[in-house]
Amino acid sequence: MIRLHVKYLIFSISVLVSSMSLSDARWHTSKVARVYPLSDGAFVITFQNFTEACTNGDKYFYVQAGQNGASAEGVEKMYSLAMTAGVTGKDLSINFDSTSLKCFVNRMSVDFSVN
Repeated sequence: MIRLHVKYLIFSISVLVSSMSLSDARWHTSKVARVYPLSDGAFVITFQNFTEACTNGDKYFYVQAGQNGASAEGVEKMYSLAMTAGVTGKDLSINFDSTSLKCFVNRMSVDFSVN
């Protein structure tokens, strides 16, 4: 009887974990058009070229602590990187959840070796 409960528990946990990972991580690379800080410490990025993989109508990508795995420290670092990309005119690559209504970003990069 205990083995049956353990198997049921393991099955339930595996179903829960698989349902939690329904996000669809996508990459997008473009020059930054705007960086818009919000009062709660989050910020919004818009790009010169938009991707249809982000389905929100305002074409904003949100970077917010607690969303898509981003921490408060990570948000601060991503803000600095987004500003650096914007000021230098370099492309910014972001990884975002295309299933979220706000296309929450959880990591980004800039390649400074590319003109």
